[in-house]
Amino acid sequence: MQRTKTKTWAFLGGFAVLMLLFTFLDLPISKALFDLSSPFGNLFAGLAELPCTLVGVFSCAALAVTRPRENKALAALNIAGFGVLMALFALMAGVMPTGYLPLPKAFMLTGVVYAAAAILLAVKISKKQAAALRRAAALGLLLVLAAMIIVNIVKVFWGRPRMRSMTDPDSQFTLWFIPQGFTADDECKSFPSGHSANAACILWITLLPTFLPRLRTNKAHIALYCVAFGWMALSMLSRVIMGAHFATDVTMGAAITVCCFYLLKRVFYSKEAVLFEPEKL
Repeated sequence: MQRTKTKTWAFLGGFAVLMLLFTFLDLPISKALFDLSSPFGNLFAGLAELPCTLVGVFSCAALAVTRPRENKALAALNIAGFGVLMALFALMAGVMPTGYLPLPKAFMLTGVVYAAAAILLAVKISKKQAAALRRAAALGLLLVLAAMIIVNIVKVFWGRPRMRSMTDPDSQFTLWFIPQGFTADDECKSFPSGHSANAACILWITLLPTFLPRLRTNKAHIALYCVAFGWMALSMLSRVIMGAHFATDVTMGAAITVCCFYLLKRVFYSKEAVLFEPEKL
């Protein structure tokens, strides 16, 4: 528990330092990196949010599989509810990349593959780790919903113009901490970054050791965090390159999800923090 609390404050402190630094460097960074033709930027525009939808798919599948069995009516409701949510997340996982990448329409069918794979994995894991799997899945679903809802609500009321929509950045640039007012224009929804918030949902993979005992090692622990924060960093960078967001936008977007993750983690694992400790080698 203490370790989780320490990490929470460490990450929040790090994000606060970045926000302060980028407050002064927002525009210069965007001017230096902005490139709509960037292959890297375009690739991650389509893939950055994939972890969010996949966490949603797997979490719903796991919650449906680990349904309560004492009450048949409740079990049926559990399967139906999480089944519908899983289908929606699977649809998003298949459709979202096609909005940014030149992919064939058939790519949308990958959502079916994601859903099927999630169910098979959840069934296999739940045979020995049902309780741990359900706990992690509940946290995952809430994390995904929180990231999507919070960021999109703030966007609407903040109204910050995107770099790519500016004809004269020097005069049209606005500081992140000065809301521009309610907007329905997508080109004025720069703050905070939805892509970065959704990409940060990949942090959920650090919970894998709670229901996959083989991953309870120091090496696995470090590897999972490296993958999570590496993906987050690449996704954040790509959004600045594409002119969709400024550095403060992507930092705040990721920070919102990271904060939600650790708050949920404290709630769901307050009495079992030992599950997050890698085995001592």
